[in-house]
Amino acid sequence: MLHRTIVMPAGRHTASLIFLHGSGDTGVGIQSWIADCFDGTGDKQGFNFNHIKAEVKAGIPPSRILVGGFSMGGSMALHLGFRNHLDLGGVFALSSFLSAESTVYDSIIEHQKTENSMPELFMAHGTKDPLVLFEWGKKTFQKLTSLGVKGQFHKFKYFHEIGFKELLMLRNWIVERIPNDTNS
Repeated sequence: MLHRTIVMPAGRHTASLIFLHGSGDTGVGIQSWIADCFDGTGDKQGFNFNHIKAEVKAGIPPSRILVGGFSMGGSMALHLGFRNHLDLGGVFALSSFLSAESTVYDSIIEHQKTENSMPELFMAHGTKDPLVLFEWGKKTFQKLTSLGVKGQFHKFKYFHEIGFKELLMLRNWIVERIPNDTNS
């Protein structure tokens, strides 16, 4: 089951950051986690993720919403941002990948027939990652950018983890995407 933790803003709520953690579970637990996100069909109409819709309903423009995650959470963020919510301010994926046959690629191609704006992408990956291989993340980034996604890819001498330097780079990227709202 997906669990939601909300950190209340210190001031006026003008932007949102949605972070999806990896499954951190067994095979059965991962299947359950995915089932909570899809209605069983696996198509984009069946994607059941209402957090973004709730933020928009609360008055946050999609361009000031970022979604990202670590491991499987990053993969889910790639699906959210490049299949269902192409109007978001950005997507980040840490130690994540998409399969070579991912429907995300088809969605991007279809989207570009009518519009070419897409969220910007931040990806980072550990070169020593034994769970989600570095090459998988790099190939995902290369495929996405070949389809017109603008972004940046960073490699670190990490395993399957998030390091301090990576967090600092991500923080800077986040602040660039959703700077302080001067209309507050």
